[in-house]
Amino acid sequence: MVRIGWLYGDLLSMYGNYANASVLAKRLEESGCDSEVIEFTVGKHPDLSGCDILICGCGTELGTLAVLDDLMSIKDQLREMADAGKYMLFTGTSYGMLLDSITDLDGNAHEGLGIVSGTCVYDEKRRYSEFIMNCGLTSAKVLGCINTSSTYKTDATPMFSVSYDSAGIIGESEGVQYNNVIGTELEGPILWRNPDLLDSLASRLAGRKLERNTSAWRMHVDKGYEHLLAILEDAKAHGRK
Repeated sequence: MVRIGWLYGDLLSMYGNYANASVLAKRLEESGCDSEVIEFTVGKHPDLSGCDILICGCGTELGTLAVLDDLMSIKDQLREMADAGKYMLFTGTSYGMLLDSITDLDGNAHEGLGIVSGTCVYDEKRRYSEFIMNCGLTSAKVLGCINTSSTYKTDATPMFSVSYDSAGIIGESEGVQYNNVIGTELEGPILWRNPDLLDSLASRLAGRKLERNTSAWRMHVDKGYEHLLAILEDAKAHGRK
C-alpha cells in the first residue's frame, strides 16, 4: 500500500495541480499496487509519517502563506521526514515553503520550513515561460510552464537543468532536490504532463519497476506529451518564444 498525502488541495490546486496526486494513485493501482490518497488541510494534522509521499501544489501568494503558517506547527516532523528520505513533491508556489523564508509584497519575511537552504521573494511583476528541462529521475525531457511573481535564491542541488526557456525568465537550472524532496516552480500537473517522470516516481514508491501502461488514458497522455515536445523543440530550434 502506497499512501499519498495530498496537502491543502482546497487551497493549493491552481492550474490542475490536484491531478498530480490522482494520476500517481491511478498509475500505481493499474500496476497492481494498492494506493490511498489522504487529504490534509488547515488544522487537520494526523501523523504524516504514515504517508509514503507528500504532494503539495500551487495557489495564490496569500493562500500559500496561510498554508505555510499552518505547517509551521509540524515543521520539525516535516524536516525529520525529509532527512529520513521521505518523498515530497512541492510544485508551483508551494516550492517556496521548503526554503528558509518567504518575503511577501509588503517586505515582511515569513519563516519557511527550512528543509533546503534558500529564500523566496514575492514581487509585483508577473512572468510566464514554457520549458524543456532535464533531470536525473528520467532520461525523457521534462516539460512544463512557470507563471510566477517570485524570485528564488538557493545554493541547494537543483532539480532540473534548463534546455529551453521560452521567455528567458530563469537561468541554467531550476528547482531543488534534497534526498527525495523535490521543489519546483513548474506548475500544472507535472506528473500528468510528463508520463516518464510519473513512471519513475511511481516505480520508486512501489519498490519495483512498473511495466509500461497501455491503457487508453495513458495513450492520450503520451500523445499530448509528444505533441507538446515537438512544438517546444521546434520553437527552440528557430529561436521562437
